[in-house]
Amino acid sequence: RVLVRNDGNFDATYSLAGRDTNQAVQFEQATQQITVPAGGKDTVDFQVSSAQRPFTGNASTHPFTIQVSSGPESQSLQGQLITKPILPGWLIPVFGILLVILCISLAVVYATYSGRGRDATATAVAQAAIIATQTETARLAGDTDGDGLSDSQEIDVTNTDPNNPDSDGDGVNDGDEVNNLGTDPNDPDSDDDGLSDGDELTWGADPLNLDTDGDTLPDGEEVENGTDPANADTDGDGEPDNVDPAPGELPTPTPTDTATPTPTATATNQPTNTPTFTATPTNTPTPSATPTFSPTPIPPGAWNGVWLSSCQFLDCGSVILSHNEGEETVSGTFAAGNGTIVGIIEENRLTGTWSFAGENGSIDFWLSDDGQNWIGNWDKTAAWCGYRDGQPQPSPCGVATWYGDWATNCGAAGCGTARLTQNGTEIEGTYAGGEGSIEATANGTALNGTWSRNSSSGDLQFFAMESGEQFNGNYDDDFAWCGHRSGADFPEPCLNDGTVVFPIFPIVVVTLQPFIPPIVFPTPTATPTP
Repeated sequence: RVLVRNDGNFDATYSLAGRDTNQAVQFEQATQQITVPAGGKDTVDFQVSSAQRPFTGNASTHPFTIQVSSGPESQSLQGQLITKPILPGWLIPVFGILLVILCISLAVVYATYSGRGRDATATAVAQAAIIATQTETARLAGDTDGDGLSDSQEIDVTNTDPNNPDSDGDGVNDGDEVNNLGTDPNDPDSDDDGLSDGDELTWGADPLNLDTDGDTLPDGEEVENGTDPANADTDGDGEPDNVDPAPGELPTPTPTDTATPTPTATATNQPTNTPTFTATPTNTPTPSATPTFSPTPIPPGAWNGVWLSSCQFLDCGSVILSHNEGEETVSGTFAAGNGTIVGIIEENRLTGTWSFAGENGSIDFWLSDDGQNWIGNWDKTAAWCGYRDGQPQPSPCGVATWYGDWATNCGAAGCGTARLTQNGTEIEGTYAGGEGSIEATANGTALNGTWSRNSSSGDLQFFAMESGEQFNGNYDDDFAWCGHRSGADFPEPCLNDGTVVFPIFPIVVVTLQPFIPPIVFPTPTATPTP
C-alpha cells in the first residue's frame, strides 16, 4: 500500500508503476494512476506474488520498486516480497522417517499373518495429510510507528507492536533496543535489576548489566537509595557503596586546631628615671589544613535522555541525547542510531547540526519550561519536535527559525533591517532603525502578529520560504512586506496575503508536492506606513 499526499496548491495526477529487475515478483496491476486533490491524500494497493514459488527450501526475500511520478518529479519506494516454499525444508526428513516406520510396520504385519498360515494379504493403508501454507507478504519497506524497525521485522522477527514505537514502555524505542542496545523490546527491564532500560540510559548505566559499577548493589537498588549506579563510590570517600554506612554523603573534613601563640616581652635598658617600654605581642597564625573534597558525579542535564520525536519529511524515530548538567554542549543520535546531532545550548535553545544518510544541516530546538518537550525545526523550516515517554506531542510541533537580522522591503514606507529575537513560538523585534516594533507568534512556517511605528499600528503576516533565507508576506492584509537574510535576494513575489502558503522542499523528500508559483494581480490602493 502506497500513501500519496498532495501538499501543493492544486489537484495533481500521480502515476505509479511497480518494477522488479530480477523478474521474481509479479504485479497483478503493474501500473496505476490516481488524482489527489490539493491538500488531500490517497492510497494505492499493489497485489504482488512470486513469479516462481519453490517447492522446498527456506523462505526467500525479493526486493521490488514502486515508482511514483507527477510531471517532471518522481520518487522510488522500496518494497520486499517474502516467499515461503510449498514444503518447508524440515518436513522432508520427517516425511522420510515416517515412511521408514510405515515400511517396518508393514513388514511386521506381513510376517505375523504369514506365520499363522493365513492366505490373506495384509494391507496397511496410511494416509498423510500434509498442509503447507504459503504466506506471501508484500510490504513496502515502511515503519508505521517510526521506531527504526520495519513492520515486517516487528511482526515476523521481534514480535513487537508495529503501531507502538515503544512496545514495552521503558522509554527506549524498539529500533534502538534491537539495533543499538541489544536489549529486549518486549521487556522494560532487560537485566532485571529494578531499573527500566530507559532509566538506565539516563543514569549512564548498562541496561544489560544488573550491577553496572560492580559494587554488588543492583542498579535499581542504588537509584532507590540515592546512589549512582554507574559509580562504585558515589561520594568519593574511598569506601565502596556496598560497605559505606553513608554512601551518598560527602565526607566531612576534620578541622585542624590552630595553635595560639604566646606573646613575649622584649626588655630595654633602663637609665635612671627613664620609663620602661614593653613590646606589644603579635599573634602569628599557624596555617591549618584545607579540607579536600572528592568530585561527585555530574547529574544529567535537562536535555539528557530518550525523546520520542516527530520530524517533517523524515523518519527520525527516537532522539537519544547526552547532556551533563552545567555543560553547554549536547550530542546524540536519531533514526535508530543512523543519524547524529551535535549542538550548543543558549538559554532554552539547542542550536547545532544534524547528519543523516550523507546529508547534513542545521537544527534549532526550544525546550519547554517543564522540560518535558521541545519544538523546533531542521534546516530552518521543516518541523521537528520531541517529548518524553508518556507525554503528549507538543502543538505546534514545528516552528521556523526567525531570529536574527533580515533586510526587508515594505515599499515606500522604508522598513529597513528587521532584528528579531525568538523564544520558541514567541517573536519580538524592531525595524526601521528602531522606530518600529514587532510582536508575533510563530506556527510552522507562518508568523502572525502586529507592527507599531510612531502612533500607527496594524497586523502583519510573514511566511518563511523553502531555505529559511527568505520570507514574503503582508501588513494590513493588502500591502507587501518581505525580507531576506544576508547572501540571499528578495523573493518574487514579495506580497503574500495569506491565501498562498508555499510548500517547503527539504533535502530528503518522502511526499510529492507539485509547486505552482502564485499569480498576483496588484490593485492600486493607498499605502499606509507600517
